[in-house]
Amino acid sequence: MGIDELILVMSNQKSIERKTAAIMFTDIAGYTEAMSQSEQKALEMLRKKRTIIKTLIDDHNGEYVKEIGDGTLSYFNSGFNASACAKELQKEVNKEDLKVRVGIHIGDIVFDNNDVYGDGVNIASRLESLAPAGGVLVSRNVYDELINKDGFDGVPLGLQSLKGVGRLVEVYAIKDEYLVIPKFDEYKDTEIETHKDDEVPSLAIIPFENKGADEDVFYAYGISADIISDCSKAGLIRTASLKDVEKVENFEKLRVSQLSNELDVRYIAQGTLWKLGEVFQLSIELYDTKEQKVIWSDRWQEKWEQLSEIKDNLSEGLIAALDVKKKTSKTGRHYDPDAYEFYLKGKHKFQKFKTESDILIAKDILKKSIEIDPSIVESKLLLCSIYTHFGNFQKSKSHLMEIENSIKDVDSDPISCEVYSHYSTIFWQKGDIDKALEYNFKSKQLSEEIQSNELLINALNGIGVCYHHKGENLKSIQFQKEALKIIEKLENKKQAATLLNNIGWGQTYMGLFDEALETLKKAEESTTVYSKSYGHILNSTGNVFWRKGDYANAMRSYNDALDLHTKQKEKRGMAWHLGDIGKIHYELENFDEALKFINQSIDIQKSVGFGEVELELQSRLLICLVNKSLNRETDLSELSEIIDKHNDNTFIDYDINYRIYQLIGDKSYFEKSLEQVKRKLSEMNPDQQSRFTDCPIPKQILSKKLT
Repeated sequence: MGIDELILVMSNQKSIERKTAAIMFTDIAGYTEAMSQSEQKALEMLRKKRTIIKTLIDDHNGEYVKEIGDGTLSYFNSGFNASACAKELQKEVNKEDLKVRVGIHIGDIVFDNNDVYGDGVNIASRLESLAPAGGVLVSRNVYDELINKDGFDGVPLGLQSLKGVGRLVEVYAIKDEYLVIPKFDEYKDTEIETHKDDEVPSLAIIPFENKGADEDVFYAYGISADIISDCSKAGLIRTASLKDVEKVENFEKLRVSQLSNELDVRYIAQGTLWKLGEVFQLSIELYDTKEQKVIWSDRWQEKWEQLSEIKDNLSEGLIAALDVKKKTSKTGRHYDPDAYEFYLKGKHKFQKFKTESDILIAKDILKKSIEIDPSIVESKLLLCSIYTHFGNFQKSKSHLMEIENSIKDVDSDPISCEVYSHYSTIFWQKGDIDKALEYNFKSKQLSEEIQSNELLINALNGIGVCYHHKGENLKSIQFQKEALKIIEKLENKKQAATLLNNIGWGQTYMGLFDEALETLKKAEESTTVYSKSYGHILNSTGNVFWRKGDYANAMRSYNDALDLHTKQKEKRGMAWHLGDIGKIHYELENFDEALKFINQSIDIQKSVGFGEVELELQSRLLICLVNKSLNRETDLSELSEIIDKHNDNTFIDYDINYRIYQLIGDKSYFEKSLEQVKRKLSEMNPDQQSRFTDCPIPKQILSKKLT
């Protein structure tokens, strides 16, 4: 069946009804034994229970669904009503000398052909099987409704592994005169020992192994990628990124101890996924390398209809096992499984792309996902990334507006952080720094409310970068340092290196060159010499030396950065380094060499659609300056367009303003450069002032003013 035919079929099918409810499962303890001894006695037990429970369910505004052997399934509009019914049930059946087990959980149920199923039903069923005869066990979300309610008290039984359903649930036993209270020791075997140390929990989620057909690899890959994303945003937890995991050679074959060392994490999560017809078979294992033991393992099945919930359930389990206090819980979003499948296919194609055509194929797959289920925000967000990649900002904004319109409470839904982040990226690339800053602040506020450190770090970093490009480096450093404090709590050296580089960047633009070199040295120590970030740090270091007039060390740093990023095929970095090497050759009056490197930079910028205005401006300005120095004619029109674009949107610092003045003789640019130098001096102490005014360009500007 083709994609278009599938969409037609799906549109003609009746939509499955879903709702969140308190599900109650019950059964009779000893019923099987009674049946083996006396069928009549067993049936009498069943009749008595049926009579009692149906009346009580009605009295507590519940819905009786069905009888399963000696068990019953019912649901209620609240955990309080279900628990009150359970208490009365135990009181009444006790009079009839019956022993009943009860399990209650608030979760999602699916209505289909007068039957119900779903995650909530599975968990309630497992809680009932764990309950003692005459007792009632409830999950944490039910117990939260009972706190401070008269007549309810509970005994915590810890975080329990509900074997066979792939869930970790915090379980409580309700206390009452007629209820049997379980012995805590009997639940030790199924209790999960959560992370208790003072250290920040660190986790690597290894992409799940696909046990099915080769063409089904996107299921395991996409779900794993989303679990990593969820866990990284959960709170005080350090999660290895998917890129970091995939950089480890033969990561699929390494022992957990080796993975732990390579990725600098304590916990390793691994699993398998196997699609068999309309069922997924899954397994999970969470290993603590410090204690050298498995703390959670399970094997279970999921129906095809539950495809979009697999990721949520696994994320929740890992976050709970690491004892991370997460303010937000599951998204509550349920998608058509076919639409979610297309999302996973599109995500896999996009993240594994080798050519631009792969990205275009991913775009078409994601569009099919949205056609089947217009509510699928993940597909829309991924499409935004693709449209932004190709510079189609209008399409990106259109999808973002659709997502906002579909969110009930935009200001409190975690997905809004990602929406704001996309908006800030769009406005940043368009050169509208003020709008980018506005959306970064929105993201900061929401990430603080939902207590997501990862999202907060991204927002603070974005704010800092925006302020830097507005020329407000004191503010820039303030927000970067705020982000750095969070990163240090998470003990994330890689992110620390990025933030330290940005702080050093800001100090450089403030004229605090020696302070910047100290910061950048710390950044180098926080990363490895093989990482992409190391190349950017080298470039930042080169910029400091260039401004100090130490051209030999500047050239060495730029060349080292170029060598590293060339090996890594990091073209953005290569374009910058080539341009900066050309800049040093200009300072040394090696004009032909300057042109050679600058033109190589421009060629790379064109080949990848590179659009950073600051580098464009530097490149075109240097070419014009070289031509002027060589008494060659030069066309200033292209440079003028870039200057106008830059002036409208982004701060231009003293060095560029002074070079423009040298090129075209417009005194307004000299006055700007002088004003900027004076402002920097006003923010320095006397020792810093002395060092700054001894640097080549500030010295030239101030000496010209004096003459």
